[in-house]
Amino acid sequence: MRQARCPYCQQKLQLPDALPPGMMLQCSGCSNQFLPPTPASPGSAESTRKKKKRRKSKAGSAWTTRAIILVTSLVSIGLLLGTLVLIWLMQPGYGKFNEQLVAQYSKLSEILSAHVNPRPGSDPSTFLKQFVQLGPQFQSLKEETKKIRAPEEQKHLLDLHSELMESMAKFCQTEVPHYIEEFKKKPNNEATAIEMARSMYNISSLHDSLVSGQNAMAKQHGLLQIQPPSNLPFFLSSSPQRR
Repeated sequence: MRQARCPYCQQKLQLPDALPPGMMLQCSGCSNQFLPPTPASPGSAESTRKKKKRRKSKAGSAWTTRAIILVTSLVSIGLLLGTLVLIWLMQPGYGKFNEQLVAQYSKLSEILSAHVNPRPGSDPSTFLKQFVQLGPQFQSLKEETKKIRAPEEQKHLLDLHSELMESMAKFCQTEVPHYIEEFKKKPNNEATAIEMARSMYNISSLHDSLVSGQNAMAKQHGLLQIQPPSNLPFFLSSSPQRR
């Protein structure tokens, strides 16, 4: 036996399991006739259960996929932020860079002040001989520059310093012996004097660019500025009065 409700009065009725197709039933409560509902087959019920199970499985799978995507996204964002923070922490600071740059300049000033007489007399060969032994020291300063790390926007200052040391080393080791030899041949060799002055002027321009760039950076960040000595014997424009 199975149960069914009258569609008119909703009274529960007991029905046999098997009824002829199309057979009308009469409600014992309201006497209305109606077609009984078709009983669901066992296969149909099983199919319904499977469909429900599949829907639940799909819903669970979709949730799992969304969770994996969310977790992956969060991990990726975390790695990106961590990388950016690490890069920022590894960036050299202005204070440390300026301190190293000022120290390098101080070494340069000490070398020149200790070995070069700013008033050597009228003989250019006497003046030039003071530089012959200084080339290795300037080359050493250039090598030390390679160990300095500069903030990205101030790397040009490091390049200027390196170029200045290289130019001075070349002047002392290559150009000075040539000038001395030429002045021996002809003490008042005007062409050699002009060539020497041009070389020293180019080096002085590198020096002035380095000092002005360092001063601008130091002023911007409240750091120590390089103050070239007024009697620095090598640079044509190192004296404040000539600027």
